[in-house]
Amino acid sequence: MPLVTSQIVIAASPAAVRAKFLDFTQIPKYSGSSIIQSIAPKTSKVPTELTKGDVLRVSLGGGMSFSPTVLENSEQAFIWRGYIPLIICGDHGFRFKEVEGNNQVTLFEQDEEYTGTLSFLANWKGQKEKQMKHFDEFNRHFKKWVEEK
Repeated sequence: MPLVTSQIVIAASPAAVRAKFLDFTQIPKYSGSSIIQSIAPKTSKVPTELTKGDVLRVSLGGGMSFSPTVLENSEQAFIWRGYIPLIICGDHGFRFKEVEGNNQVTLFEQDEEYTGTLSFLANWKGQKEKQMKHFDEFNRHFKKWVEEK
């Protein structure tokens, strides 16, 4: 099960970072050339009301889009699952963790864990490093936007 992960420290509380993250309409304002261009619920729910089983529309750079299913939407994490049945499945997580001893600083983590018949391709010919680069870029843009006063 290949795992790709990236993290960054943001000078804001986990609740503030989560609130900014769930403001999906703002993604185009900070994402720049990041891989994630938009996230939107397929229902009329607002992002804070999304629950396990709800479906999203996610657009990536390069014109790719897909419809993952929400696995978790809690104060600690927002996780979705995208998949091609019997071939590959990816659980993509965004985590909001308090930096120990400081409730006004957040460790923002982004990760993806792959399973399925072709999950080994996530490590093939630099794919893991390429994806980590995309995660790092999104995280930097997101941090800058969150920390703007």
